[in-house]
Amino acid sequence: MSTTRQRVIDAAIKSFSMFGYKGTTMDQVAKIADVSKGTIYMFFASKDELFAFILDGIAEELQQIASKAFCATDQFLENLENAIVQILNYRSKHELLVKLSLEVKELGTTKVVAGLQHIERSIIQFIASEIRQGQERNDIAECHPEVVAFIILRTYTTLVNEWDKQFAPITNDEIRETFYQVFVRGLRPTLRTESETH
Repeated sequence: MSTTRQRVIDAAIKSFSMFGYKGTTMDQVAKIADVSKGTIYMFFASKDELFAFILDGIAEELQQIASKAFCATDQFLENLENAIVQILNYRSKHELLVKLSLEVKELGTTKVVAGLQHIERSIIQFIASEIRQGQERNDIAECHPEVVAFIILRTYTTLVNEWDKQFAPITNDEIRETFYQVFVRGLRPTLRTESETH
């Protein structure tokens, strides 16, 4: 990747992080990158294309983070929880994602809503593919992988981000224990008794 193109991408990330999608212009990106506006258009046809490229990169990075968590131990469900924790930590600390989440809450910008949904879908698809692999190894009970991935991600995200707005705060250990009780025990395959097999 050319250094000029990378400067444009870095400048766009900085601008989107500071001003959000709606507040970012190609003029601002050019100024931050110290290039002409025409230079940006040599690499990206529009602000939308540049924004989509950046979000694709974030989605890919999140999948890599989750993938590393799945290499950590042999315990599938422990890996799943670790992956979700890593994803949420990344999302909560990534300036651009924090700014875009605020923009969605405050302005409901359609492009940002779609962009964040794209990232969430890629995470759900990754978790679902891991669930399928867990089913193939008999680590996970039969279930609808996408639905379970969606429920797990949304439940964990809501517990971490929303719980203490309405109720007394809970610790990370309590969140983990709840995750274990609901999902680990609930998704663990059960041994069928002889009477069930006939």
